[in-house]
Amino acid sequence: MVTLADRVKVATSTTGTGTITLGSAESGYQSFADGGIADGDTVRYVIEDGTDWEIGTGTYTSSGTTLSRTVTSSSNSDNALNLSGSAVVFISPAAQDLQIVHVYSATTDLPSATDNHGMIAHVHGEGAMYFAHGGNWVELANADDVSSGTYDYSTTEFTATASQTAFTGTYDVDHTEVYLNGVLLLPTTDYTINSTTVTLTSAAALNDVVQVQQYVIAASSGGGSGGGGSGTDIDWGGDRHVNLGGYVTGMGNRNWIDYFSSTDSTSSTFGDLTVARYSCGSVSNQTRLVALGGFNSNVLDYITVSTTGNATDFGDTNQSASYNAYVQSAGDGTYGVYVGNGSTGEYITIATTGNASQFGSIGANIYGSGGGGDGTYGIFTENASTSAINYITIGTSGTGSTFGNLLNSASYAGLCSDNTYTMIQRGTGTDVEYVTTATTGNSSDFGDLTVSKTFSSMSSDGTYGICAGASTSGNTKVMDKFTIATTGNATDMGDLARSFSYHTQSSGSSS
Repeated sequence: MVTLADRVKVATSTTGTGTITLGSAESGYQSFADGGIADGDTVRYVIEDGTDWEIGTGTYTSSGTTLSRTVTSSSNSDNALNLSGSAVVFISPAAQDLQIVHVYSATTDLPSATDNHGMIAHVHGEGAMYFAHGGNWVELANADDVSSGTYDYSTTEFTATASQTAFTGTYDVDHTEVYLNGVLLLPTTDYTINSTTVTLTSAAALNDVVQVQQYVIAASSGGGSGGGGSGTDIDWGGDRHVNLGGYVTGMGNRNWIDYFSSTDSTSSTFGDLTVARYSCGSVSNQTRLVALGGFNSNVLDYITVSTTGNATDFGDTNQSASYNAYVQSAGDGTYGVYVGNGSTGEYITIATTGNASQFGSIGANIYGSGGGGDGTYGIFTENASTSAINYITIGTSGTGSTFGNLLNSASYAGLCSDNTYTMIQRGTGTDVEYVTTATTGNSSDFGDLTVSKTFSSMSSDGTYGICAGASTSGNTKVMDKFTIATTGNATDMGDLARSFSYHTQSSGSSS
């Protein structure tokens, strides 16, 4: 953790191995004070004494103009030089202060105008930067129309008090960088971090500027009672919405899997589930979508979203098949949380097959309702006798908390989300409401579907919310589409190829 300055170089008449008394600036250079070094600043110094040299960090004291010495390396076997009385001292970054830039070898396929070989970004005409990932361009900062995903960042800035070491906030440890006065600090060496606190190894001086930058990778999100993958560590590899199971009057439960994109006017056959069921919840990560139980089924299945084909057995829920009647779900890309009739939630690790584990109580009675989320929080509404909205922190098992209330009570609602909002189709009629997922409070009116739906099914690709399928007579195939970031009524996309009803839809994060 150091302060750097331009063209600072002074003489010193100090002898021995102790604190240096700084002299006048060398010809063409500045003194420490003229270079903007303040009392108490820690700097990276270099001493040259004839052919001997020393590199280290030192604390500048303006009174007496002195500099302490903590040696990093030197020509004296990395010990302090025994100064002669005619050395010079200057400020310069060391190798550890500089970020490494990867240099591609002569055998590396370098980018061309038509193929960047997945290694380098290009700049959009509007100034946005993209890089190639999984065959798609992914935008860095504030995506406007990139369907494959969004990478964004936020900065929290602190002005330090004298000798301050701890800076509190809410941090994603794996996607955070810390700067002091514009200089990148080294994790473990210069600071430690947990989910709530950045702690500097050496205290900051008065009015030092500490910046904590978090690089947030936008999630796949959504799902209604049909669930949907969501998570702060997932990027959208594509736009594939998946319908699971289904119920056809006179034919009973189905083992269907169909899929479509947000620009399709109909759906296509994907494959079959291992067991027929309907009201099937689901969660997903970048490549895998897991079907969660369903009416009269406690079976967990999974598919690889990018490759059509039949589902594979994942494991089992711990709840009885009848208790899984109407499954609601939300996920963060790592874990999927779901609940059937009642209040007790369970969770799975999406990337690892196996049976479910207990999560905790999510609400009073989540029977026949919906679930959605932003990758951090999962949103669940309750049954038709209440307008209550509950939420959980997906990555932390435990009891759900009260979020707020719907404008109207829900009955078999469908939910889907982007990274900011969760849309709630109440499961009857045409009304759609929404909440800001990260902020507790009551819902607001979003708009209306083109047709009335019961047992609605919602999904999201991070940009569009799609309601496709319902148990309402005549509307079981209708596909409606919303832009989640903008309130307003739905537009008609077309019709599903087959009739899906009772909360059967989700969205995958690859195509």
